[in-house]
Amino acid sequence: MKIGITGPIASGKSIVTSFLSHCLGFPIIDADKIGHKLIKNNEIKERLINNFGRDIIKNGEVDRKLLGKIVFNKKQHLNTLNKIFYPSMRKELILQLNNHESALLEMAILHQYKLEHYLDVILFVEANKNVRIERLKNKGLTKYEAINRIKSQNIKIKSGDIIVENNFSKITDFEKYLMEFCQLLN
Repeated sequence: MKIGITGPIASGKSIVTSFLSHCLGFPIIDADKIGHKLIKNNEIKERLINNFGRDIIKNGEVDRKLLGKIVFNKKQHLNTLNKIFYPSMRKELILQLNNHESALLEMAILHQYKLEHYLDVILFVEANKNVRIERLKNKGLTKYEAINRIKSQNIKIKSGDIIVENNFSKITDFEKYLMEFCQLLN
């Protein structure tokens, strides 16, 4: 079984993915980690420089924090970033999905990459906006930066997605809730 886990920023995708991996024994395909690997590719790095300027390079590498500030400040920049990564990212994700009989794919923009065909189930993790803002602030973003990142995403639930609500204040309560999903998926 191949399960996609998607949803907006700070909704709790990583917690869901980690819990289900432990519970089901499935490997994780983490789109963010693949993106971190791809950003070192010279062709992608050159396209990033051409679109966002040389200032994004620090010590020969793309400064992901600075790039994040640029792309999450303007929707057009985020779209450009996604276009740069799309071919290589999609190819790598499909390769990894095809290499596993069972796997969990964690990816915020899963639907934009049209990967539904490769998955048996898609879980859409959601949390209310205020909860997500607080989570992002706890990761070091200002309230303004958090709101901009949330606004910049256009991640919507699709027909057939299974909703996983994550407005819990205690992780133990959320884990009890996730255990029900794990039992359903087993």
